[in-house]
Amino acid sequence: MLRGKRTPFLVYSLEELEASYRRIRDHFQYEDFLQLIPLKTNPLPPLLRAAFSMGMGADVCSVEEMNLAISQGCRRELISFTGIGLNESEMDEIAFEGIGALHLDSVQELEMWCRKWPGTGIGIRLNLDTRIDERCGCIYVGAESKMGIKPPDFPAVERIIKDSGCRLVGLHCHLAPFAKSSLEYIRRIESLIERCPSFMFDEIEYFNAGGGWPALMREGGSWDPRELAEGLEKICKEISSRANRSVQLRIEPGEHLLASCGAMISEVRVVKDIPGEERRILILDALLPPIECPLHKEPSIPLSVLGRKRQEFENYEYAIYGRNNTARDYITKSWRAPRLFPGDTISIGMCGAYVGVLISRFNWREPPEQWVITKEGRVVSEEDG
Repeated sequence: MLRGKRTPFLVYSLEELEASYRRIRDHFQYEDFLQLIPLKTNPLPPLLRAAFSMGMGADVCSVEEMNLAISQGCRRELISFTGIGLNESEMDEIAFEGIGALHLDSVQELEMWCRKWPGTGIGIRLNLDTRIDERCGCIYVGAESKMGIKPPDFPAVERIIKDSGCRLVGLHCHLAPFAKSSLEYIRRIESLIERCPSFMFDEIEYFNAGGGWPALMREGGSWDPRELAEGLEKICKEISSRANRSVQLRIEPGEHLLASCGAMISEVRVVKDIPGEERRILILDALLPPIECPLHKEPSIPLSVLGRKRQEFENYEYAIYGRNNTARDYITKSWRAPRLFPGDTISIGMCGAYVGVLISRFNWREPPEQWVITKEGRVVSEEDG
């Protein structure tokens, strides 16, 4: 169906999107449950429309993402906004649209909202104030993170909520990044909820556990999907007990939902020898993000040969890179395949999350085209209905 398209290009499967959604949903037995698709992961309109038609809500982080979700058919009550550094005009737009949930990220933003919109229901994003071992300097969790309201600020939150007459209806956290296992992730949330004072549960309607889960999980592994689901359900039941009412559980898996739904189709440009090794360097025409994405996190990226100019069957080991003028666009350091030549075509899996949206005009190249395969087998462009 895509033969003759100029490489590189990205292709996504709506059939795999639905299968991924069902796999996640099937692990949860919690009755009042909502799964949201994070628009930052992949904002392609055909994917969003498909996700919303399945019953997913939208996790948005900006007014622009909020407007995109609405334009693609997401019901406003299923939109959850968790952003950073909102100003008054952005808050006005959010209030005007009447979306289902807004999570304020700081005491200052909470004060601004409650002063302008007293008596309304509001959510907050929470974070830990402990030191978390971080690798690579991207601090999502703990005392040094820019994200969320931390326990020392809880008394100020209580004062603002009570003085304004606002209702605290939702709690959100994003504590998965750099957790080494699903159990460590669950324990982080448990330790945070234990520190939440009773006023946070007086009128709570939902608990949002966020996302940040790895793209791949397996039962019995360090990240076990069933252990994760059972742990989150237990936490939500405990919150419901403290609130003396049923509290909805919400999740926002991005990579875990979408990574397997996409692939990049790329052509071999150059094959180089590595001095002193049998391994070779394969340079593709692939355009990849020059920053970390799921491709850099997974130990085994699905790679397959789609077309070869010559049929030689001796196997070689390859280190594979894209063609940007940086060494950060590596795909894998070790992949065994039949002998490959310039002009051969390769499929790179796990490209459904963050890859398309993070590709820039680095080296002033045009981003790759993006195509979607519907469940009926039709190929539509990224903008098609």
